Amino acid sequence: MAKRDCQALIMVLGLVLFLSFFHTPLSRYNPFLADKVEGRVVTRLITEDGEELWATGRPVFLGDQYWVNPDKGYEVFRIRDNTALLRLLQEVKETTADEQKESLPLAATARKIAIFHTHSAESFVPTQGTHSVWGRGGIIRVGAVFAKTLEDLGFRAIHDRTPHDPHDAGAYGRSRRTASALIRDHQPYALFDVHRDAAPVRAYLTQIDGVDTAQIVIVIGRGNPMNSNNRVLARRLLAVGEGVHPTLVRGIFMGRGSYNQDLDPGMLLLEVGTHLMDQALAERGVTLFAEVLAATVGTAGRSITP
Repeated sequence: MAKRDCQALIMVLGLVLFLSFFHTPLSRYNPFLADKVEGRVVTRLITEDGEELWATGRPVFLGDQYWVNPDKGYEVFRIRDNTALLRLLQEVKETTADEQKESLPLAATARKIAIFHTHSAESFVPTQGTHSVWGRGGIIRVGAVFAKTLEDLGFRAIHDRTPHDPHDAGAYGRSRRTASALIRDHQPYALFDVHRDAAPVRAYLTQIDGVDTAQIVIVIGRGNPMNSNNRVLARRLLAVGEGVHPTLVRGIFMGRGSYNQDLDPGMLLLEVGTHLMDQALAERGVTLFAEVLAATVGTAGRSITP
């Protein structure tokens, strides 16, 4: 074989290997490999008493917080290997209904809810056979189910399917343009950036009415100087969720970063299940979460306070 032919063959083989990184369902056969391909390290959040409150593929830093209910939170004070140690924070008084109204968008109507996906390639290994599908990840279908349920409940749901791939440091910059356009064009009452985590199944699995369901963790960027406003809606959803569908909303994670939440006090990031779960569990999770949202804010341009 001529030297030029060998070089061409090597280039073709290299291209095939590169594309297989994104499309080959290797993780179908090895769940541990799925974590490696995802590029995440799973961190366990452990209290000083040794109780594991959560495990996540999200980066965890000193000062991050995890709230198990609206009035009880923990702060990361030490990180050792893949374990974040938590210290109980002083319990705080729940936000009043009047404070809630002041912190949510004044020009918005409760009927409009916007949904988008910063990490639009995120997928579910048991369903798609891989953790990531560029431009058409399984998470987009989860968003569609969320939007359909909201419409059925009386909301006007706007589901933006704009891809923001690749899953890199620039993804939030790209999705910021999408979120800004949604706010400008629709003035939604709330915006949800819907994701799925890269974590063990145990971190997100619950049973509601005897049926396996993906739990939801609400994520707020503490790097956003207005995060106290975003936290108002998050705490109300957590509180109401405890009554409507107990165990569905697992908690609130306040991580380093902003996640574009400085754009609107009604913007929240949702982690719905994990890549090792069947997509159907995540779809059930957002279906029930829509009911929690309806019970929290109402559907007809008015606010309902429990």
